[in-house]
Amino acid sequence: MKHLLFLFVFVLSGGAYSQESLNDLPEERLVNLTSTIIDYEIHNDKLVALTRKGSKYYIYFSDTKGAKLLESLELFFPTGLEIDCMNNLFVVGVDSAVQINITDYVSRVQSLDLNTYNASIRTCQAYFETNLVRTSYGNTLVYEPLEDSMFKERPVIQTIQVWSDSDYRLSSKSPRNRNTNQTKELGYNNQLNIHDDVLSNPYPTGSSRSLKITKMTSLSTPCGLSAFQRGDSLWVIAERSEILLVYSDSGKCASLVRINGLPFKYRLEQDQETSEVFILSTNSSTTSIQKVNRNGELDSIGTLRKGMRKSDLKISNGYLYFRDSKGKGESIKRVKLN
Repeated sequence: MKHLLFLFVFVLSGGAYSQESLNDLPEERLVNLTSTIIDYEIHNDKLVALTRKGSKYYIYFSDTKGAKLLESLELFFPTGLEIDCMNNLFVVGVDSAVQINITDYVSRVQSLDLNTYNASIRTCQAYFETNLVRTSYGNTLVYEPLEDSMFKERPVIQTIQVWSDSDYRLSSKSPRNRNTNQTKELGYNNQLNIHDDVLSNPYPTGSSRSLKITKMTSLSTPCGLSAFQRGDSLWVIAERSEILLVYSDSGKCASLVRINGLPFKYRLEQDQETSEVFILSTNSSTTSIQKVNRNGELDSIGTLRKGMRKSDLKISNGYLYFRDSKGKGESIKRVKLN
């Protein structure tokens, strides 16, 4: 899963939040463990947890018959579970990473030192039929051909960067001062194949809200990019520019829209089963969940009251999963999202 936290100076004031409380939905407890839960993932629609009891580490999982099992794990200080762009499951430690396969038992597929894992596995953002997409320094996406002969001939098919010559934000202003010329909001580097595209007005004709372009501090680096594979397309969310770009599996830009109503502080979460992208934003008392649509609109899913015992939220196959420390031990629970 990708867990990314962004902080913006200005936000759009649009986008209504539903007050539907997810706390009122029936909770399903999947497991209660007396050992310490280090991390968990939902892999192939099944719960996998990394736990520790004393100085020993264990993998919690369900076998093919549904039996719930714990199996010991020999790894130097494992710190988390991660799913790569090809849906492989890894246990990551302080100096190495181990790919595991789970059936009726846990088997090791390969072991990698951490530097190799970071360079070859963590950088992969999407895996298409003929290409894969890697991230570089968090602000550049590179399409690479999978076929060796193609890679030798042309190792880079497409490079994606989003630049702002000056950082711009949007704020409300009165309709009489309406300015719909948004072509100057974003400047792209010469290698970006959509640098001549024009951003569409995020507000419909006749809307009571209009936009003012506010110039901020000059930037010298590209915007941070978060990438998510959705079927045969790549969704890219540009951090400072607050836009959603959709690319094909070959690297061609299909659309570019502004995301309306981004919260002040949020992280991105992708449903590994449905590939939908969600925004989770937390204030002093609640966590709000919104789904990102291709047109840039945000659909409100609901809110979860913030508490010390609910943490580590994940979304998979239409369910919200969380850790709950109420009572003895620690549980992993889920609620069905509407």
